[in-house]
Amino acid sequence: MKKVLNLLLAAVLGVSVFSAASLTASAATLPKVTSVKAYNIDDDEINLKWKKVKGADGYQVKIYSKGKWKAVGLTKKTNFEVDDRKSATNYRFKVRAYELKKGKRVYGKYSSVVVAATEPDEVDNVKASAKGKTSVTLKWSKVPRASRYQVYLYDSAKGKYVRKVTVKKNTATVKELKAGTTYKFKVRAYIKDDGTIYGNYSDVLETATRTKTPEITSVKSTTKGKATVKWSDVSRESKYQLYYATSKSGTYKRYDTYAANDTDATVSGLTSGKTYYFKVRT
Repeated sequence: MKKVLNLLLAAVLGVSVFSAASLTASAATLPKVTSVKAYNIDDDEINLKWKKVKGADGYQVKIYSKGKWKAVGLTKKTNFEVDDRKSATNYRFKVRAYELKKGKRVYGKYSSVVVAATEPDEVDNVKASAKGKTSVTLKWSKVPRASRYQVYLYDSAKGKYVRKVTVKKNTATVKELKAGTTYKFKVRAYIKDDGTIYGNYSDVLETATRTKTPEITSVKSTTKGKATVKWSDVSRESKYQLYYATSKSGTYKRYDTYAANDTDATVSGLTSGKTYYFKVRT
């Protein structure tokens, strides 16, 4: 009787009556998006992918920025590219599926939050700021937000680049090198974010250490007005320069330039009975 009275009252008042079951059916029934992962990360973009949700017409991707979640785009695929991001920076994302009902998007539940960081920028302007006989000091432009830098040296015996130095600043000295030898270097930056995220390598810098100083081993004058000067061999050098003076502390003049395989020279045009002093450099 009460049920009949309620229905009559509803009819009189002009109120529509729906069952609880019909209200539930009109709400979103899509499940939560799962397995959201970041991949193909660059210094200014992060790609996301996830498992397909059955019955979904598309997906919405959101990013956490300035204290709130913002939509960055819609897609019908199970992947999305988020671009125009800062390098070496953490970002948080979440994804939800939607279905279209009467032309409107009805959303399901959000995925778990995924955190990913962009790579540091590529290291630029690598230069040799100082060269020693057994060391080379490198310097490069700072990379914003980088944690550290790694310096690599090409090892010809191994046929690959090997890491030599890890530093916080944008300069490093590589030691234990050979004098008068050409080396190849490259540098990359990285950040620490639940693991290590590396940037791209710099262009290769090719530079050489300073040579050993050649030493004069003998000076002999066997012919009038001439002297034969001999010096120690310094390997891997392109040229030698021979200088002479009439006093040890006097002004030395360059006599001539010699090839790498030359280790002696005959100096002519000297004055008999006069003492001469010689120096050789590379």
